[in-house]
Amino acid sequence: MIMNLEYEEKVIRAKKRIEFLRKIHGLRKKDIYTAMGFSRQHYHEKYQSSPALSVKSLIGITNLFGISEYDLLHSTDEEFEEIPIVKAYFDYSKALVAYEKNKIGIWECEPFVQN
Repeated sequence: MIMNLEYEEKVIRAKKRIEFLRKIHGLRKKDIYTAMGFSRQHYHEKYQSSPALSVKSLIGITNLFGISEYDLLHSTDEEFEEIPIVKAYFDYSKALVAYEKNKIGIWECEPFVQN
């Protein structure tokens, strides 16, 4: 990835990352536009089509997800993948795929978790 991305490219990448984080956190779009301080109409008409990100919406999202503006706008893909929730999601996905490949029957019990 090129380190010196233009502003619009960073915003487009940030919006993709916001959507990815929304999905892995199990949030609805309403949770996102509320955190950004938008109405539903503004979110659908202006935010999604705009190549800009306001400071207010950026602060709302970083507070919601507990990440920094650097994580959204400036981090490389490798750095973004090291954010704890993103890393955990990828680890979980890999484990689930490995489990599905190895199981021979239907699993009908709760996951075993040690405290």
